[in-house]
Amino acid sequence: MSSNFYERIGDEYDLMTDADERAGRELPVILDLLGLPSDSRILEIGCATGALAAALGREGHEVIGLDPVGSFITMAKGRRDLPASVSFVQAHFEEWFPHQGEAFDAALCLGHTLPHLVADRPVADVMRDIGETLRPGGQFLAQMVNPSLVEARGHWEPPARTWERGGVRVTLRRRWIDRGDSLQLRITRITDSDEGTAQRNWDQTLPKVRSEQIAEILRGDPWTDLRLLADVAGNAFEKSSSPALVALARRR
Repeated sequence: MSSNFYERIGDEYDLMTDADERAGRELPVILDLLGLPSDSRILEIGCATGALAAALGREGHEVIGLDPVGSFITMAKGRRDLPASVSFVQAHFEEWFPHQGEAFDAALCLGHTLPHLVADRPVADVMRDIGETLRPGGQFLAQMVNPSLVEARGHWEPPARTWERGGVRVTLRRRWIDRGDSLQLRITRITDSDEGTAQRNWDQTLPKVRSEQIAEILRGDPWTDLRLLADVAGNAFEKSSSPALVALARRR
């Protein structure tokens, strides 16, 4: 699965991921976790259609949302009542970040974005670059699938999403499969209509970003105050049983 897949399903992405409802649920706990002043400057890497960025803007924050998928950025910019303090940029992080300076109070990398960033670059290099965008004291928050859970089970499948549109019932399933040093993500889209049932699969292989690897990097310069969590609500991380891995650290 490449960005071309996201371009094709861009207009269904919010339905597929429950984006707006999820942003509404997670916004209060993310703000509580970070404890940011109301006028903070936030970078969201992998902002997709901008649900969380817009919600953060409505709380008084200045937000830049970054995503390489053109259809996502178009949808993000077209959101109703988008606060003037929120802007979106279509770009890959590694192309965009140079010369930004220590500009942000927080950098968010949610929804399994970090493994995309490290597909062609060492994790330590990506983390160094993210750190360079933060002011001293700025915070980094990452959220991704926990590869140790997938390894323990062989595969892991979150709940399917189903919706109806134009007389067509769509079911979307995501399955994470252990492939040694990487995780395979298989997305299956099933449509049911008067014309019958159709199914299509997309596959992508992404590198594993392990809790030990993240911990080693975020315990070194320029990071401090590392916390590994099971979710953005702050629950304790269990290596073999937590579906998600959340990392929170502060730049010195």
